[in-house]
Amino acid sequence: MAVAFRSVPRFSEALLLSVLALLAACASRPVEPARSRARPDLERARSRFSQHGVTGASVVLTPSVVSNPESATQAIVIESGDDAGRRTIPASTLEFPNTLIGLEAGAVKPDEVFRWDGKPREFGAWERDLALVEAFRVSCLPCYQELARRVGTGLMRRLVRELGYGNSEVGDTVDVFWIDGPLKISVREEAEFVRRVSLGDLPFGVDHLETLWASMKLDEASAYRLFAKTDWAGMTNRVDPGVGWFVGWVETPEGPRFFATRVVIPQDGPKTDLTFRKRLTLELLKDVGAIRLR
Repeated sequence: MAVAFRSVPRFSEALLLSVLALLAACASRPVEPARSRARPDLERARSRFSQHGVTGASVVLTPSVVSNPESATQAIVIESGDDAGRRTIPASTLEFPNTLIGLEAGAVKPDEVFRWDGKPREFGAWERDLALVEAFRVSCLPCYQELARRVGTGLMRRLVRELGYGNSEVGDTVDVFWIDGPLKISVREEAEFVRRVSLGDLPFGVDHLETLWASMKLDEASAYRLFAKTDWAGMTNRVDPGVGWFVGWVETPEGPRFFATRVVIPQDGPKTDLTFRKRLTLELLKDVGAIRLR
């Protein structure tokens, strides 16, 4: 059967000459390059640690395709006296998987309140009844120890291994393995894990992920939204040197940026609090072109 082609209208000679002239004019104009991301200033970023009198490392992951957060990531590694591949105690950054595992296993409900027994605790912020979201935000160790005991050693060991979190070692004591070991994780691994948390690339229900995301939200500025978790390994035990973490992601108009920052904190060295680690991380994100700060 013959294929019927649609007839194409003829251009008048004058119109054709006009089109050709317009194309020639466009071709003669210089092509403006597309607006590119700011180039990472790694030297300045590395100097941030020494400026504050600390050592540490940070990893920032950016999607290779800005419009597609799930595309292959590009890693920006910032090291100043620390190795981003070195594994250390995760401390309360384990509350990412601990929260999700507890919710998925039915060991805790999103609206559950952990009751304070009235006994003295390490920090005043822990000495009250705390909802799950509040317990996450203040890194309430007794609350998460109770949650881990509810999950149980066997199930916790299996799920942490399936998640591929750090070295995945839970050991035999289910309520201290993230503060005393044997669980350890590197800065690189933390950054990759929070990328999976942000994208929902984990075997957990969306409702459980949304509970965790709500718990993590810290700031909403004009240029970004910040989701993060912080803690200090060595704060409630005798780990020396201790490490302070600030781990999460920022959502920007250009797409998400995933990060993990670890600051080394010797017992006799300068102490760094949440405010410092957050400020340092925002400075690092600015230095590598991940966010814009005024």
